[in-house]
Amino acid sequence: ICTEALCPDCMEFVGEQVVKTFQLLGSTVMDLELVPFGNAEIDLEKKEIQCQHGYGECDANAWEQCGIHLNPEVEKHLPFIACLDDALPPGSHEDPFDETIFQTCAEQNGMDFFRIKTCHDIGKVYWDVAVDFSDRTPADHEYVPWVLVDGEHMDPDKQLLIKEVCKAYKANGGSH
Repeated sequence: ICTEALCPDCMEFVGEQVVKTFQLLGSTVMDLELVPFGNAEIDLEKKEIQCQHGYGECDANAWEQCGIHLNPEVEKHLPFIACLDDALPPGSHEDPFDETIFQTCAEQNGMDFFRIKTCHDIGKVYWDVAVDFSDRTPADHEYVPWVLVDGEHMDPDKQLLIKEVCKAYKANGGSH
């Protein structure tokens, strides 16, 4: 699922569908990958990232990417992302957010904030993480959230994630 920080549609989709679907089905049914890079543009030569909703979005994406990178277990990073979606205001922001928001969400979810902060703050470390998330962003995505279920695009405005995941799971021989 390709998302971006501060995007109202992404925040709603994660909170209303992703969290609930994962809580019901878990990792035995659902191979969930969150990619908080969204519509950002990366310039590999200049080592710059431009975000659609300003520097604040890039900064929040960086915190989310580091949280996921250092805590690859969905059970750990999904609640962190959901916490941030509840704590951060949606829309455009030019300034970075107070890091205590990220610290609170990390600590509430048993994550090592110091490691996440180190990833976020050290340019070379973060750049490698950002390039990885850029590479994971589907090149053909047209908007966010961009959702793929079993490799097929799903329109989050017209389809329910739980229904599509269950359909794909059954089509692949699963029963639940």
